[in-house]
Amino acid sequence: MYEGASHLTFPFRRRNNEEVGSVLKPAGFGAAQGIISAAYLKDATDPEWKSDKDMKEWNAFMNKYAPDVDRSDAATVYGYAVARTMVQVLKQRSDAREHHETGCKSEEF
Repeated sequence: MYEGASHLTFPFRRRNNEEVGSVLKPAGFGAAQGIISAAYLKDATDPEWKSDKDMKEWNAFMNKYAPDVDRSDAATVYGYAVARTMVQVLKQRSDAREHHETGCKSEEF
């Protein structure tokens, strides 16, 4: 931060990793009043997602492989989402390859 700029406030978050556990909680919730934010991932701390199928899978994964990790850190949800995306891409690639090897013309898939 530039010297003398600490008094400036910006009501918008600039990055998606500035979430409750990693930024707002350490800074103090009082300092976060009035912030406008957007996210493309589910917030693991939001009760809205308590019965969500994907969040239940994430919680089971965290219980098994990372029980001591801070679940309010958005990086945990992000990392899981990236891994799940890669698994899906590999499955689709495998399916496409099988489809191609069985004689399917390339324009059919």
